[in-house]
Amino acid sequence: AIEPVCLPLKDGRAWMLIRTQVGRLWESFSSDGISWTSPRPSRFISSDSPAGLARLTDGRIVAIWNCCQRYPYAHGGRQVLHAAISDDDGSTWHGFREVVRDPRRLEPAHPIRGDYGTAYPIATSTSDGKLVFATGQGQSTGVFVLDPEWLRQTGQSEDFLNGLDNWSVYGTKGFNLVPHPDKFFSKRLLKDALRVERLDADFPAGAVWNFPNGRQGTIRVSFQLLPGPAKTSITLTDHFSSPFDAEAELNGLFTLQVAENMPGLGDRPLRAGEWYHLAMAWDVASRTCKVSINNEHWKDLPQLRLVTEGANYLRFRSLDDHPVGGGVLIESISANVELSAPGVAPFDLQ
Repeated sequence: AIEPVCLPLKDGRAWMLIRTQVGRLWESFSSDGISWTSPRPSRFISSDSPAGLARLTDGRIVAIWNCCQRYPYAHGGRQVLHAAISDDDGSTWHGFREVVRDPRRLEPAHPIRGDYGTAYPIATSTSDGKLVFATGQGQSTGVFVLDPEWLRQTGQSEDFLNGLDNWSVYGTKGFNLVPHPDKFFSKRLLKDALRVERLDADFPAGAVWNFPNGRQGTIRVSFQLLPGPAKTSITLTDHFSSPFDAEAELNGLFTLQVAENMPGLGDRPLRAGEWYHLAMAWDVASRTCKVSINNEHWKDLPQLRLVTEGANYLRFRSLDDHPVGGGVLIESISANVELSAPGVAPFDLQ
């Protein structure tokens, strides 16, 4: 337990967030600065990295930290930095969005020489209600300005018009943009699609995409299956881990597998080359995720972990260890979530 950060709360207490090596920031409270409560797990999943706290001019609180776990060291790395905002002095939080990403996140290999990535945020509010923060290690070092209203957005979409800028795919191959098979006009390419397929025995195929967190929401994916037997996992989770993380499905919230000839609606096999419109509607209060294809209910997925602030990550990963054919071609993705009610803490870890 090292490198804590503190913030005064409106009720007169001081709130301390503590860096730990157990996969989560811990917290402690004090009313006089002398006596502190026994540290307990906070709601913030985290790697072995410190956090930053700041109060905005309008009274809201912003937390900045590495919501990362597992690989490559000490319960997670520092490839991305996250931020969340509270309107009610820390009872509920919204956002959990990536605010800084490692600039080498799109490369197959990442040589590790000491510390790297995003970490050690220091933040303060500006006179016009924005947040300015410094962070980073190595090539990621910089000073950034954040509009806090962005953390309260409830939707995000991806059509790949900006390439893979919003993704992390380091340590993988076989995850790349290709010409959309149906989006040509007068021999001019109108749009790309994202292909996920295991192409190299030494490199897995996978990628990670962040969206605003929600304890209830819906992810929609328009995709085709590629010919071949390899299964592809589609996983909703609440933290970042590396795109090639072989335990991501076990540590996620909801996970689904798709492949050519897998039984689909009414046990009709899923076909390669056909467009499917997948919807995953989750609700952590009921601990279920309802999955539909082309607006028809397909199956219900159980929630794999009980304690969570809700989903904020979508992951794709080829589950075959060898290039045997099979995968997905993704046309578009959208996410829409519900915000937690102000002043109602979704769970208590005490």
